[in-house]
Amino acid sequence: MSVQTQLNRLSTAKAELRTLLEQSGVTVQYSDKLDRYPELFAQALQGGAVYLYKAAFPVDGWRDDGVGGYNQQAVLEPVAGAPQAAPLGEMASCLYVQDSFSSDVLAELGNSLAVLNRARKSLNPNQAGQTVVQSYQLQCNTRPGEKPATDIEVFLLVK
Repeated sequence: MSVQTQLNRLSTAKAELRTLLEQSGVTVQYSDKLDRYPELFAQALQGGAVYLYKAAFPVDGWRDDGVGGYNQQAVLEPVAGAPQAAPLGEMASCLYVQDSFSSDVLAELGNSLAVLNRARKSLNPNQAGQTVVQSYQLQCNTRPGEKPATDIEVFLLVK
């Protein structure tokens, strides 16, 4: 390839990256060089990028919290290109389940999902010594007297 072809290719790539950054709310100066773009993408990630994750809660994984409710932690698994160890801040959606199940299964999952959506939830770094490193967990603490009756895999948006 000629030098001009390479320059055109880089110029096109820079313009496309600039468009992506600006769509994410990051201001990009025309004078910004390509080597500054990693810093700009870090700003985009901190500024509100939203990612899809899933977490599985087996029914036998719930533990009595000592005050009438139950708790469980589930490792967040990235979905659709989400980063494994993004600087997660907060949940950006309620929990939901895949809707391709039969109506009977969805009704049963719906009851467990309602318990989880009423639960107190937090995102925590995965604790040292566990098998998955550089990941996050979803901690759920249910209300007194409530415990999901089924295994359930939930999805959530996190920013």
